[in-house]
Amino acid sequence: MFDLDEWLLALLAVAVILGAWSVWRVRGSRDPRRAAWGRRVYVAALSLLGGGTLVAATCAARCLVPFGLASGWLVIAMLWENPFRVWQEG
Repeated sequence: MFDLDEWLLALLAVAVILGAWSVWRVRGSRDPRRAAWGRRVYVAALSLLGGGTLVAATCAARCLVPFGLASGWLVIAMLWENPFRVWQEG
């Protein structure tokens, strides 16, 4: 059977994949409905990462640091200015 660290790493992988997809959807879509769905999936991915961080901190799991790094990098990816898109719109 899987132990807690393996379940948390699987949750981390799913959340990072969902988060990366949602950043791509929000940043690359011109359709407002698709961008809105990307934002919803992004919030869900960050919520999964936050919940995983809470469980890892409570149980003193070894994968606490990757959860924090993944959350930080997803926030940076979403807030990073896209010069190509600004050039296209302006």
